[in-house]
Amino acid sequence: MADHEHISILVIEDNPGDYVLIEEYLQEEYATPEISQAKTFAIAREILASAASFDTVLLDLSLPDGNGIKLVSDVLDLADHTPVIVLTGYANMDFGIETLSIGVSDYLIKDDLRADLLKKSISYSIERKKLTRSLEISERRFKALVQEGSDMIAIIDPEANYQYVSPSVESILGYSVDYFTGKNALDFIHEEDKQRLVELITDLPSEQVFYIEPYRFRDADGNWHWLETYITNMLDNPAVGGIVANTRDVTSRIEQEAEIHRSLKEKEALLAEIHHRVKNNLAVISAMLQLQAYREGNEVLADKLFDSVSRIKAMANIHEHLYRSDHFSRIDFAKNLKMLVSEVIDTIGKDKQVQTVFDCEEIELNVNQAIPCSLIVNEIITNSMKHAFKKDVNGEIHVELFQKDSKIVLKIKDNGPGFPADLDPEQSDTLGMQIISVLSQQLKADLTYRNRKTGHSGTIFILKFNKTELKGI
Repeated sequence: MADHEHISILVIEDNPGDYVLIEEYLQEEYATPEISQAKTFAIAREILASAASFDTVLLDLSLPDGNGIKLVSDVLDLADHTPVIVLTGYANMDFGIETLSIGVSDYLIKDDLRADLLKKSISYSIERKKLTRSLEISERRFKALVQEGSDMIAIIDPEANYQYVSPSVESILGYSVDYFTGKNALDFIHEEDKQRLVELITDLPSEQVFYIEPYRFRDADGNWHWLETYITNMLDNPAVGGIVANTRDVTSRIEQEAEIHRSLKEKEALLAEIHHRVKNNLAVISAMLQLQAYREGNEVLADKLFDSVSRIKAMANIHEHLYRSDHFSRIDFAKNLKMLVSEVIDTIGKDKQVQTVFDCEEIELNVNQAIPCSLIVNEIITNSMKHAFKKDVNGEIHVELFQKDSKIVLKIKDNGPGFPADLDPEQSDTLGMQIISVLSQQLKADLTYRNRKTGHSGTIFILKFNKTELKGI
């Protein structure tokens, strides 16, 4: 029973009876076959050379103008990728094998021919030709990648001897393909990198890809190239029988990375020097103001000068931390707090007995948050030293720093007498409170500044803000 498959076939046959039989078989198996006939090789050549396209060519071995293996070879050349099935009245096994070896898809004896057998042969031939064509394309692509690609493909044995090297080795390393064959790869690798590669290729799991980080490889002129390689153990694969190495020259990249690293080191050194000089300049200014304060006869003015000294030292501490750190945009703020509080007490409260207690988590802050936060702490500690503690009273300042959810929380408590009942610190117009207010807005912080709860003397300051990478502060 015929199916609905469409097919186009060229029948090269001069015998009218044989052609009619073939035509009937095709019409029996296919609903609408397109059948073209060529009674001679000359006509077949014209048809195949034209733009006509066929799914299969059926070829009789005996034509008025051609026969035998020469006819088969000529038709195969003309048919190109179209499968050719030979139809013959002679059962010559050796000849049949010879035709198959040069590219014929099938070899059928006319006396044994049936409709279903012919269709089966045509179907198998078409599918086999498609598969063969696909493999040919894949092979050409693979060869193009291996022979013309920029990467070097190599196959080595378990002792790292080269079994195959792609032609790209000449452009990458200057060696000929023949020179590498049989050589040991380890003989070309830098002594400092050799052991690492030996360990990697030893007991390499089968058919798994491993990356080899850049290593040095000597070229034909004795220069060292940086190469990186992906290796796959294909020793158990009969088609390969070795370890496949896909290698790329990354010398330019390594040199660029080294140059970038050197440039960064230079910039880090420059930034460190800048922070060091800023800190030193601030120290000079602080010393001058402090000297002026000691010489000043006006006690009120001297206090204001000492306040300025304290603020300058707070900023100088930040630059000192940055100078001594491995990076120049963030600081360990807990460590900075301890130094800052000690500096304020040494500057303002040398004659007072004040104990400091720190309960601080290790938190890094962007420098543009650390500076305003430090200045706020400076104002709070300065205020406590001035107003909370008398000379004959033992005082305590408790500093807490921690992160809760996304918020940084800073608490400073003292055990002094607290704010007078008639004083609202948020409404105070003193310079210190104005500085705290402005800097808190700059941090987008929530600010609480009040007396401690009943049963505890002193004041408590609470600052809460989000940890961000502030710019331009």
